[in-house]
Amino acid sequence: GSTISGGEKRDYVIQELVETEKNYSEVLNSLIRHFARPLASSLRSDEASRIFFGIKDLAEIHAGVHCQLRKARDGAAIAQVFLDWREKFLIYGDYCANLTIAQNTLQEACAKNELINQE
Repeated sequence: GSTISGGEKRDYVIQELVETEKNYSEVLNSLIRHFARPLASSLRSDEASRIFFGIKDLAEIHAGVHCQLRKARDGAAIAQVFLDWREKFLIYGDYCANLTIAQNTLQEACAKNELINQE
């Protein structure tokens, strides 16, 4: 059978990382385009900011990470991408801390607003 060299495995893992980052960026942008923006007119501004807390920042961060990962050619360059962005990734602490608030706010908004349930 054919064996895969260490270099081929590494290249595959790097490609997978770049592709995953691209997909995640697209999901975040889709969330903004198809939910955050359209629902903004149906929600109070405090509700929208709680429900979609950090989403725009995350979209910008992951777009930047993806862009830099595409240019990275070796393990050291890839490691540097994550080192460069590590401070920005700390937003995930706040994002996770807000998740229950976001879910509860969304449930309350859906309960009182039929328009949200339709969108």
